Amino acid sequence: AASADDECSGHGTYDSSSSKCACDDPTPAPGATGWVGDACEIETVGVATPTIAAPLVQSGTLEGGQWRCYFLAVDPGWNHLAVSLSHAEDDRGDPDVHGAFFDAAARPSFPRTRTDGYDFREVSSASHAFVDVSVARADLDADAADAASLFLCAQAYGDVATTYELHAAFSKCPTSFALENLGSGDEHSVTISECSTASGGTTSEPAGTCDAASGACACAAYDDHTFQAPEDGGGDYFASSYYSERLGFGACAARIDFAFKEIANVQPGASRVASYANQTLLPGQWRFYELAVNAATDHQVVISLSRDPNAGAAEMYLRHDTVPTNHWGHYDLPDDYVSGNEQTQELVITEGDSVFEFGTWYVGVFASAGRAATFDVDFAYYDCPRNCSDRGTCVVSNDGAERHCACDSDGNGNPYLKEDCSEEFSQWNEAASDTFEVNGTLSSSEYDYFALPSMDARESRRQIEVVLSASFTKEHAVYDWEEKPALLLKRGGRADFPSISNYTFKTTLERAGESYEIQLCASQFAGATWNAAVYNPGGVEPMAFAVSFTKRGVCPSATAEECSGHGTCRSESLADPNFATCACDDGWTASDCNFPSCPEGSYVALPPGADGGPGATCFRGCQGGKRRSSGCDAVVCAPPARAAASGSGSATSAPTRCVLDECERDFFKVDEDKGESCVVRCAADASDPHGPRRLQAACDPETVRSSAREIDDDEDDDEEEWAYDVFATIATIVVVVGVVVGVAYARGGGDAFAGASVGEKLAGCWRSVRGVFGGGDSWERRRDPYEDVDAFERADFD
Repeated sequence: AASADDECSGHGTYDSSSSKCACDDPTPAPGATGWVGDACEIETVGVATPTIAAPLVQSGTLEGGQWRCYFLAVDPGWNHLAVSLSHAEDDRGDPDVHGAFFDAAARPSFPRTRTDGYDFREVSSASHAFVDVSVARADLDADAADAASLFLCAQAYGDVATTYELHAAFSKCPTSFALENLGSGDEHSVTISECSTASGGTTSEPAGTCDAASGACACAAYDDHTFQAPEDGGGDYFASSYYSERLGFGACAARIDFAFKEIANVQPGASRVASYANQTLLPGQWRFYELAVNAATDHQVVISLSRDPNAGAAEMYLRHDTVPTNHWGHYDLPDDYVSGNEQTQELVITEGDSVFEFGTWYVGVFASAGRAATFDVDFAYYDCPRNCSDRGTCVVSNDGAERHCACDSDGNGNPYLKEDCSEEFSQWNEAASDTFEVNGTLSSSEYDYFALPSMDARESRRQIEVVLSASFTKEHAVYDWEEKPALLLKRGGRADFPSISNYTFKTTLERAGESYEIQLCASQFAGATWNAAVYNPGGVEPMAFAVSFTKRGVCPSATAEECSGHGTCRSESLADPNFATCACDDGWTASDCNFPSCPEGSYVALPPGADGGPGATCFRGCQGGKRRSSGCDAVVCAPPARAAASGSGSATSAPTRCVLDECERDFFKVDEDKGESCVVRCAADASDPHGPRRLQAACDPETVRSSAREIDDDEDDDEEEWAYDVFATIATIVVVVGVVVGVAYARGGGDAFAGASVGEKLAGCWRSVRGVFGGGDSWERRRDPYEDVDAFERADFD
């Protein structure tokens, strides 16, 4: 028993043989409560039969996924049923309404939590705070039309709880509910009207009265003409009363205003515009306007709608020959989906367009939201596209077959753009030298245009890269499947502006906040006029953008590095005559700095005397691709100059300069007054040991001699010591001479001098002396410690 009760939610009896629940009081009387559903989980409240005078008004709260139904008896004489469902605009829930006619004999099915099996429903509350349903008895099958009862069920779709307010009423003639603004804040009231005549609310023209006997509305007359429904549109509208009532003609909610009459009354020379201001439509109602397009006079018709953003949504449609609906295929324009939430909408038909036809056109405006819509609508006829926007002259061919605008120029000399001269180039802001920027905001499906600066002949011969970059931001994320904004570039005349279908170069702005570029080299850019544009694809959200244009110097390079890694690119200013050229590092040359300045190991000769000293021809070698900027690596000296090294000691270099000596040899100096003699050296300065030789300022102290005695540092020697030295010297000389003569005699042999003359004996003696000191026949003087340097310069004068 407990299991059976659980199967029926405690509100019914479980039949094990059929595995179904018999719910408690599924058709409760007014004021009572019962249960329906497969598990008896749907609460059902009994209510009285609703009428226009006493409509059903029920409200409540539902948890996510919960249902609640209202059971009521049907008015036997009903022709129409109006139902509305509303919830607070700040309510995050999604209430839906479902209706099922019930008859115990012919239609015994009870409501279930499945959404199929209902005769009507409205499930758009997630996007509208107020929705309504109109049901015509004539459109139902016989069992439903003749059913005795009705279940109206409210459902909280999804997992979120919601509130709801449900209204319903049976009537003889077409009836509808509307959400009326009470005029202060967000307070609203739901009103009911029959034949568009409201009970205490807004009456929609033309309105009318209900003929209870026939169930039809007798519509009142309104300005310009008595209401006449359009001819049969091939079954679109009058195959059943359902279509007529949806458009509102049968309920006296729709009317047709003759805009073409307003145009016909315009005085010649004046603007041909018909305007309808402060138009009001209740939710779900239409207003139509008839136009006439004449082949002789009408080149273009522009229909503009501007709605009150604080009122309900409004959609505008256009169709040739008969009134449009908002069903796909039942209108010619617009091409894209219309949300009704846009504050403005525009439809244009222009001679030559695929949809353009002469004859009768109808414009339909539909109040698509749960609140009344308020709007203005204008109809403008033009001889040329938008009368050239008052920025040009309309040019008409002699036969009248062709018309176009000759656009004027703006203050910068740039022409206005597009066929109607309505667009203009945005003004660049100079951000830095040779860099220009524009920041702006684009609405949906719009362009912003930019005239790129030209390039002169001097710039075109340089390695200059023209860079056009753009970025964008939007309040909401741009998804991968959405059409992305684009940066467009077009080559042509100044009046040739790019579009998403006509451009020379294009880059797609894939991600918000990132910069994207189009780059052109000077040869591409020069000699032509370029225009750019930023494109914001279709959508309802504006797009902020930033565009910049710069001429950037690009220097040649043989590698990925700037100037081949051996120099610096001059790219700061176009005014620089060397703009876009490399400043090569020392040792590198060529336009890309990729070649050494000189072949390794080679030499170049400077003009004589340019460097290296007097009489020098200076040679500079190449090491690591560089030559020295001063000095020489080798020299050739013109006599009397000589090659000389630099430095001293271990730092001495090879001869790299020429020097000119001021003397050739030492100078022997005698001072007769003092009785002294010395050698003045011909030598280089101590600070430059390899430099030019010149006579020194002082004598070499080692060579100073006196005519009486050797000069030394001891001037105080006494006479006795001097006499002793003289005596010892003379004695030594006598002994040496004697020894030498004796030896010579002995070596020469006594017989050698026999019979010789005195001269011959002296000569033989001399040869013997030489042999004693020389050790041979050739005489050599004794070893001089300075002989290996310069025998003359360091001669021993002892």
